[in-house]
Amino acid sequence: MNKAGGSTVKYMLAPWTKAQNVTVGLYDSPQWLEGKDFAQDFLGDENSLMWGAYTEGLRPFGGLGLRECKWFTIFRHPIPRLVSAYFYCKKKPQDGLCATVALDANADDTDLYAFAEHWGDFGLRQFALAFVLPEELLANKVKYDATGICTPYHGKRSCPGWYELKLYLQQQLDEQEQGEGSRGWDGSGAAASGAATISHLLQPVQELLTNEYAAVGVLEQWETSLLLFNEALGMPGFDWPETFGSIGKKNSDGTFHNEEAEMLLRSWTDPRLRRYLSLDLLLYDYAVSVHNQQVDKYGLGEGS
Repeated sequence: MNKAGGSTVKYMLAPWTKAQNVTVGLYDSPQWLEGKDFAQDFLGDENSLMWGAYTEGLRPFGGLGLRECKWFTIFRHPIPRLVSAYFYCKKKPQDGLCATVALDANADDTDLYAFAEHWGDFGLRQFALAFVLPEELLANKVKYDATGICTPYHGKRSCPGWYELKLYLQQQLDEQEQGEGSRGWDGSGAAASGAATISHLLQPVQELLTNEYAAVGVLEQWETSLLLFNEALGMPGFDWPETFGSIGKKNSDGTFHNEEAEMLLRSWTDPRLRRYLSLDLLLYDYAVSVHNQQVDKYGLGEGS
């Protein structure tokens, strides 16, 4: 998950992958948007370790080989993750995480509420990649991008995969409403943040976490998560707590530290923000329950 300790994890694993001669593959927005043929070639390369914000997008193409993998992830509470992303996009607006082409975090009228509406239930969409093929987006592109925001420019895609997915899911909902004789899509191309757009994906993603993930970490339970990774992943010659103790946290930027900390304090219980992130909050609570079950399974709880 983006803004949930991933940089630290990758930093921790880098020396180990070199020492163990592990082949590493990054699967992010450009790779996912390449579609089925690229995904199958990527899996055919026999990467020993795959990471990236779009890795769930490999699942529909994986076959037996991918089922042999051990999946793990780290969740972070959606409110601090949102605040972190907001300030990150002020510093690095060029990152695909931001979809700056649709909303500039540095614009005068972009406050945290505007960014929350833009980002919405970002975490659930990341896992929903397991159920939506990129070909579906591309086949429907002319229908849903009425604004032209995501139209390819000089052969390059202008929007990251997550934003195209958001538009596509909104278009699906609009077509369903039209079919039911309800309010239809107004042609504006605006990606509404309403939970209705992806609420049907919450249960499948919850089942995915329960049945397919060897380890679900929680940033707020970092030390226990590292112990869980040790037990559940069984990586030869690698000790998670020991490595973190020697390397420490990565990607800590203090540019907006005070401002970010103050905003986070104001945001924890903000009802408007919680509405924008309603499904991510439900998914986070569920992920914590899966994490706790896995911790109990390996006897890593208090007093163990």
